[in-house]
Amino acid sequence: MSSPLPVAASPDSLRSLAPFFTAAGYTETGLNRAGLREVPWRGSPVRPVLEHKIHDSVLRVLVRLFFFGERVTAQEATSLLTPETLGLLLASSMLKTVGTSFIPTCMLVCFGDMLLACDSVRRTRSNETSDLVLGVNLPTKILARCIVPVQKGDTLDLGTGCGTLALCASAFSESVTATDVNPRALAFAEFNAALNGIPKLSVCLGDRFEPVANRRFDLIVCNPPFFIHPKQRLLYTDNPGELDFFVQDLIRTGPALLKRGGFLQLLCEWVQVGGESWQERLKTWFQASGCDVLVLKTYEIEPADYVLKRAVEASSLHGPSTEQALLDHLGYFKRHKVQKIYGGLVTMRRRSGENWIAYEETEDAPSKPVGKLLLEYFRTQDVLTNPNGQTLLGARPRIPEDVHLVTESTQQDRSWRTERFYIERRSALPKRLAFDPQIAEFIAGFDGTRTVEDAICALSKAQQWPREQAEENCIRLIRKLGSLGLLEFSRN
Repeated sequence: MSSPLPVAASPDSLRSLAPFFTAAGYTETGLNRAGLREVPWRGSPVRPVLEHKIHDSVLRVLVRLFFFGERVTAQEATSLLTPETLGLLLASSMLKTVGTSFIPTCMLVCFGDMLLACDSVRRTRSNETSDLVLGVNLPTKILARCIVPVQKGDTLDLGTGCGTLALCASAFSESVTATDVNPRALAFAEFNAALNGIPKLSVCLGDRFEPVANRRFDLIVCNPPFFIHPKQRLLYTDNPGELDFFVQDLIRTGPALLKRGGFLQLLCEWVQVGGESWQERLKTWFQASGCDVLVLKTYEIEPADYVLKRAVEASSLHGPSTEQALLDHLGYFKRHKVQKIYGGLVTMRRRSGENWIAYEETEDAPSKPVGKLLLEYFRTQDVLTNPNGQTLLGARPRIPEDVHLVTESTQQDRSWRTERFYIERRSALPKRLAFDPQIAEFIAGFDGTRTVEDAICALSKAQQWPREQAEENCIRLIRKLGSLGLLEFSRN
């Protein structure tokens, strides 16, 4: 039988729990310091030495309850927790009484300043996992770092899970709607909104965009179940369609729910079939979308390695896969002639006119917030792709703050000889480009105060070039810098 879900019976009083956990040291920093970074679905090497890792008794009992999902005696709990706190934990069903002990009904995970309830490891070990509500996993963290901060807009979190992305977006949104096909997920999302003192969350039960079909949004974020598997075993991870059809359907139907200028962002996986390139496959998804598109590819993997990777990940929750299950998964890819599986972030912006599609590749997923960088990327592409030449000539480019000039030198004759100059962006989306010293000095003049036309005049004068030659060289350089994110454009 399913364990009871937490209930936000009194949001005002529930809000006092988060400061209590913070004061006790139950924070992202505190748990990381104790080595509690991974969810202990099937045990943890830290647990046997927990008493040596955490010396504070209150924090230790909270970790035992809400991280490891352990039973704690009523005598121990009442001696360490205040009657008000203990009463609230029981009233909200975060704890239940069994004999002379207290048992947790949820896990509490920390993400930034938020405290989020999700399913406890106790539920996993009872084999009730088909509709499990996970906490903050790696894909959720990645997408949270990539959310474009559309100020004072209406946001939709599609497939909200425990509500992490919806609550992150509430910091800059006028309203936030969270949907899910799993009613247990919506219960956790509502509870977490109350726990973190966020009043602007509304929830809707239903599949994909059906619950909000008549509404329009400034931002849609989605961390869908995108793992590619022959059959959907788990509601929260596995793509319910054939191959990558599910995310393809989201990409094709989502733009209709965007306001003009609105963004749709989702993490997904897609396949390369036969001799078709992955770019060609995705291009068909975006046709007639009415959106500009940025695809940030973060990984690619062979089918056999993909099968092993997903099996290892699933083993932490469900135990090792059988040999036949692995062969069935690999055979599924062979039948569909899948050559590779790719993954990354798709960001779409609805805009009238001729739309553009850009593909970027990075070796690592973003480890820091990049939402503002993505907005900057779209603004830069607007300038670079505008067919009106006066738009670029009137733009005011500037070097971003995290771009640096670097020199490479080699030792020669007891001194250093500079081999080359290059500028690089030290952000979550790193880029670099080499130059000669004269060009490096010219680029330093891009401070957002002068127009491209001013730069062309300065270049023509400095190099004694005809205006046409200076314009050709300057615009080529600016387009190259802009396409790499090494230059951005201030608003006129």
